[in-house]
Amino acid sequence: MLSSQDESKWGNLVCAAQAGDRDALARLLQLGMIMVNTEVRRRVPEASVEDVVQNVCLAVWEALPRLETPGAFTAWLRRITLREIADHYRTSESALPTDLLADSLRGDETVVDGVESWEVVREALAGLPEHYQVVLVLRGIEALSFSELGAEIGLTAQGAESLFRRAKLKIRCRPTDLNPLSPT
Repeated sequence: MLSSQDESKWGNLVCAAQAGDRDALARLLQLGMIMVNTEVRRRVPEASVEDVVQNVCLAVWEALPRLETPGAFTAWLRRITLREIADHYRTSESALPTDLLADSLRGDETVVDGVESWEVVREALAGLPEHYQVVLVLRGIEALSFSELGAEIGLTAQGAESLFRRAKLKIRCRPTDLNPLSPT
């Protein structure tokens, strides 16, 4: 958790970078890359780390002028990082890591109500077919609307919503002995 002084420092750098200060932008990226590298190295095969980090830098550079809450830079940067990791897996042959999926569901209490350990969520997600994992990542991490989600995966908005709901149901409805998320 950042202190208010840390948030203020980040916010000042963001404001300066948004105003065109290249040194502030360089410093912002330098400081932020510690978190980005850590997150990417945890979740992406070593051979792809450099490409994903580069994509994060480009996304930050392109989106920074639109960041409305400079003090929220670190949360915004983490979200961009997770989105770029998800993009990497969407365009590669590799399977999505279940910890990324679990992170995407943290705010969705309808899926994980009452779960005390995210390890439980990871285990449940690991058993899902990949098309359900992709839907959960796109909706959870990228926060795509059902229309955007449908366009991304080739379905109507209603079809995407239905697939998302089935993915959540799959997690909840697995047999109790295989799925700690099942109601007892």
